Amino acid sequence: MDGVTGYLVPFEQDPVTTFASNPKKFSRDLAEKISDLLADPEKTKRFGEAGRRRVEETFAWSAIAEQTIDLYRKLLRDRSEANSRS
Repeated sequence: MDGVTGYLVPFEQDPVTTFASNPKKFSRDLAEKISDLLADPEKTKRFGEAGRRRVEETFAWSAIAEQTIDLYRKLLRDRSEANSRS
């Protein structure tokens, strides 16, 4: 999440090579964000902590299991509603 867990650096990809279509611009943009982080250790710490929370809340096995259960419940509900209409 840009500005919360880190920075998103715009990356336009060459469709053939998959490298940056404008490597100089990408390099400048990336260097700017790295310099910003090096100049602000507190921001870097906040980004790291927020990133860790996001990973634990979204990508931990318990979160994935909950998302799977929610999906199954929705599918069963949709199936039940479809059967009641037929």
